[in-house]
Amino acid sequence: MHSTITITFIILFTTSVFAEIIKPKPDIKPEEVISIQLSSLMKNDDPYKNAGIEQTWEFAHPSNRAYTGPIQKFTRMMYAPSYAVMLNHLKHDILCLLYTSPSPRD
Repeated sequence: MHSTITITFIILFTTSVFAEIIKPKPDIKPEEVISIQLSSLMKNDDPYKNAGIEQTWEFAHPSNRAYTGPIQKFTRMMYAPSYAVMLNHLKHDILCLLYTSPSPRD
């Protein structure tokens, strides 16, 4: 009985640790945001269904959220043919970033 409780606790603790959504912060670089979003969409259903879409939504600009939200509507949009190619994709490369205005970090 003791080992069953321990194993259950470890599984639940591990799942909650991996399920944390990364929140936007000023110290996250733009290329890191892109990497977070693409990597999350690549493993969209890990650790739970549509976790990648939820992570992507977290970084959406407020005006984008107003237009595409709430999250349920955004999730449906991500399954449309134009966006669904990003869900569970096999590989991505970020080749170059072009800044259209001076970076506040410079």
